[in-house]
Amino acid sequence: MSINKRSKQGIDSPPVKTVGNIFDKVQLTKLLIHTLKELGYNNAAGALQEESGGVQVESNVVQRLFGYIKQGKYEVISFDLLNSLSLRVTNHDPANNGNVNRNFIDRNTSININDIISSDLNIAAVTANFDTQYKMFFDFYTNTTFNTVSLNRFRNILEIMILINKHFFVEMIYEVKDLPSAVLFLRSIIRKYLTLWDTVLTGLQTNIIDEDIVFTPEKVLRELSSILTMPEVTIKNNNRDNNNGNTGTNLWTGSVRSSRQELIDKISFYINPNDLVPQGRLIELLRQAIKYQRSCNSYNIFDDEIDVDFSQEDPVNLLQNNISDFERINFVEQKTLASNMDEIWYLEFSPNGKYLAAAIANSISDRKVIVYDVENDFSVFKILRGNSQCILYLSFSKDSKYLVTCPFNEHTNIYDITSEGETIELNADKGEPPQSSRRNSLESGKKEKTTIETQIIGPLDSFCIPNSSSKIQERSGSSMHSTGNETYNTSSPYSDTQSPSSAPDSTTSSRAATDNLIEQTENSLRSWCCDWFHTEKHSGKLVIGSPDRDVVIYDTNTRAIIYRFSQNWNLRSRRASTSVYRGSHGSDNSNPLRHSSRESQTGAVVNMLMDEQFPRIHDLKVSHDDNYLLLMTHQGTINVFNISNLPTNDELKGLGNSVLSNHYFKMETKLKIGKNITCISLPMPSCENYRRLSSLVLVNLQHNELQLWDYKENILIQKYFGQKQEQFIIRSCFGFDNKLVVSGSEDGKVYIWDRLKGNIIGVLMGHANDRLPTRSGSNARKFSKNCNVVGWSPTNKYMFASGGDDGLIKIWRVIKD
Repeated sequence: MSINKRSKQGIDSPPVKTVGNIFDKVQLTKLLIHTLKELGYNNAAGALQEESGGVQVESNVVQRLFGYIKQGKYEVISFDLLNSLSLRVTNHDPANNGNVNRNFIDRNTSININDIISSDLNIAAVTANFDTQYKMFFDFYTNTTFNTVSLNRFRNILEIMILINKHFFVEMIYEVKDLPSAVLFLRSIIRKYLTLWDTVLTGLQTNIIDEDIVFTPEKVLRELSSILTMPEVTIKNNNRDNNNGNTGTNLWTGSVRSSRQELIDKISFYINPNDLVPQGRLIELLRQAIKYQRSCNSYNIFDDEIDVDFSQEDPVNLLQNNISDFERINFVEQKTLASNMDEIWYLEFSPNGKYLAAAIANSISDRKVIVYDVENDFSVFKILRGNSQCILYLSFSKDSKYLVTCPFNEHTNIYDITSEGETIELNADKGEPPQSSRRNSLESGKKEKTTIETQIIGPLDSFCIPNSSSKIQERSGSSMHSTGNETYNTSSPYSDTQSPSSAPDSTTSSRAATDNLIEQTENSLRSWCCDWFHTEKHSGKLVIGSPDRDVVIYDTNTRAIIYRFSQNWNLRSRRASTSVYRGSHGSDNSNPLRHSSRESQTGAVVNMLMDEQFPRIHDLKVSHDDNYLLLMTHQGTINVFNISNLPTNDELKGLGNSVLSNHYFKMETKLKIGKNITCISLPMPSCENYRRLSSLVLVNLQHNELQLWDYKENILIQKYFGQKQEQFIIRSCFGFDNKLVVSGSEDGKVYIWDRLKGNIIGVLMGHANDRLPTRSGSNARKFSKNCNVVGWSPTNKYMFASGGDDGLIKIWRVIKD
């Protein structure tokens, strides 16, 4: 007869659910004892261990090994001792993982080491012992028949021994300061272990090619050799890397006690958790639990790929579930800039975050670009004139000194926004061009006073992209498509019929080369997009793209075009056609039928290559390491070129202003989006997670959709829906440390998604309300309700801006409730 458990406890006692029904009681006890010791509660840990019947966090073998290390008794560490350890199944890189779980504990508590620490080393005895143990390692490896599992275990034991050898070598230099003995130990002992280690890795067919792996035979030897030549510099660089959060090897922490504890931490990653509770295990479990709790909330922008923030600014409450509600993050309008008389087509913050440039679709006056001073309450800092057409694109240089404007016509202006200029009057409420004023803006002190800066192009009023090979116009029969003059709709950069993604391309001429009529004209190429290079080696260079089938690299240092991608494209076609020609004139020319067939096939391929012109480019981006160039084409593809072999500024000094006609850039990938694309965006490099996200590109599609791609892997990662985009170019961006995707919309709203999950977390009524006309009478300007562009500050994760057809610029702030 079974006995009811509740009756044993008493009728009124609630049922008790023991931890043994959920978790292994011994494992949980080990975890508690280990955590109490980590937190410094050694007496409580001892009492729990005694009450539990002597449950040990470390096995006897582990205790012996760690005791020898703490006391510096390296001369008694043997192959047999290491071989008796119970090891993990998986392998680890101890140099990378040694500090992962200790960070939270080290910042808040001190870990007590009760063992006796001795810095007295018997160098001769230790050297002799390690030499003897090497022979045992070598004999065991030579006389044993291994399978993959057993060989992998031997590798782990050998790596533990190498870690101990390495640490002993470091102690001889930094603690004992016996450099001659250290040199002899490296040459006679460590080199032999490293050679055996490399042989074992070869037997496992382990090709160590990951640059992030620190603990490899080659890197260990290089590291120890550098210590011998420059011991102080090596340890200083190592400490600096660790303080900056970079992967370090913790060669020497400054004391014997802490350095030996670092060695124990590294060895711990090899030990079976049943024999040794991993360092910071409870903290890691809490992190995982909080990540899971936050991931269950669709309105939380927490990025699962980023570690939980345990900083004091955002403390985690362990006494309740950490699931945020809808109000955890909110977006509020901070300021409205209403000094513009026409639609806002483009916005961009300067890389230093001090300026906000806005492109105005102004058809009345010459005020096409206004630069706002972010740090001075967004007062007008500069007004850029000299653009006869509406501006489609803006781009700041890396140093925030220069600004490029791409108007609708052929002229591209480059401004130095730090130079002085003429003071003018800003009349926001009148539809008249601003008049020059002789009053000094410093004397008036009014916000409406601004200056017009000079351009850096020398004698030219504007920078045109001349087509050295002349513009190509194709004619098929009586049909002709000219790209010299195009009308446009002032309501937005492109209407449905004039958009670069939807306009008909009338270059579909006959395949026969004799049917193509190529005319030479002196018209310049239009520049509709641009981007600066970002690294110091390419400082002053920028890329300009054109819908007239060309992309050029311009160098402001020499004030010249140094490269044309259309020539690169033609070189590619010539290589292909030459290869086909050679293949068609091989052996077996005696057969006239076969020869005729080959000539016919060759002619068709050559004609096809001639027709395969360089695509029309409507947007482009340079990766922030300057290794890749992304070109958004009219055909609905994104062509990714590897430009890492572009000569640096120093290498170009000997070339003068000549074009790199023989240079060739390889196309790495082609993203076949398959739909009309309007623009592309890259993650912000100022964020900590940029390195992991550097290969992402955000793509705006004409049919109410955004897509996130990995352009290096050619993989579609995520899609975002909700905003409206059917007729006009709507520009988007990454935000809030690249955790958000933000876009404007043709309904005047700002849409915000979680980048990782793809769900909408905010919709802002930014430009959806009516704006009263700025003028009266028949010339009154009626504003529409498109939100054309959003831009996020690269230096302030809580601030972004939006611009719309209402002529307003809204400054938004992220509020964490």
